Amino acid sequence: PYRGWRDLKSKPKGWVNAEVVGQIGGAPWNITQQALLAAAPLKEPEATAIEQMKIKKDFKVELLYSVPKDEEGSWVSMCVDHKGRLIVCDQYGGLFRVTPPGINGAKEVAIEKINVDIGEAQGLLWAFDSLYVVVNRGGKYESGVYRVLDTDGDDQLDTLKTLRSLSGSGG
Repeated sequence: PYRGWRDLKSKPKGWVNAEVVGQIGGAPWNITQQALLAAAPLKEPEATAIEQMKIKKDFKVELLYSVPKDEEGSWVSMCVDHKGRLIVCDQYGGLFRVTPPGINGAKEVAIEKINVDIGEAQGLLWAFDSLYVVVNRGGKYESGVYRVLDTDGDDQLDTLKTLRSLSGSGG
């Protein structure tokens, strides 16, 4: 195998650009997407097995929730609010509030979409009765530090303020 294949400036001798020779389902293969999926079913995503985790003595791990990627994306940042609930953010989408069992009398995990137009957060912090959000532009939202508040006391975050714009992008 060619050792320098990860180097963008690499020019291996004898290599040629990839070429499209046909669409799936057409010649030369004549196999449909359904047949391909039936031949090799996709593995369903699953949580890391407890046996594979390093758990500190006297600590306990339990699965609270498996995020459905098609509806709620991939949660990449998290913080805890003033009531012990989790605030999480989808890598390419918005914010969610997660109420675990035992918090505010919850019997089971409750997931709520937070209806404020901010997301793609790479950092979240709850402090001073506000959610602070750091975005490093990668899609819809501009890079910056934002503050999200509940301005009417109904326990729903409803107002977004830009504290500082930042230059840069990417993850």
